Amino acid sequence: MSPDEASRQHHNLHYAIQTLSGFIDSKKSKGKDVDKKYAIKLAELIESLKGIDKMLEKERKNQKRQREKWHKKIRSLMVDAMLDKTISEDIRERIVERLNELAEGVRTHEGA
Repeated sequence: MSPDEASRQHHNLHYAIQTLSGFIDSKKSKGKDVDKKYAIKLAELIESLKGIDKMLEKERKNQKRQREKWHKKIRSLMVDAMLDKTISEDIRERIVERLNELAEGVRTHEGA
């Protein structure tokens, strides 16, 4: 399941849990008994939501690792550019400046 699909499913499950909880609370407030099937369905929805939450957390950690990896790689390229004596000083400065902007964009998850 893609992260977008998981996010949509998380939203839908959260809405379903809120709706079913409201329904159960409404029945209870009117002094009516709540069928077991509603409590069972609520428990199932909550378990499904927990599974989606774990998947989304894993994806967030993976994205953070990828950003850190690319940030480090770009910084390495900056050092290489600074040490390269075969290009002019002006071009070297522009390359380093653009790589620095790119590295910060990757680190903060912004487009460069």
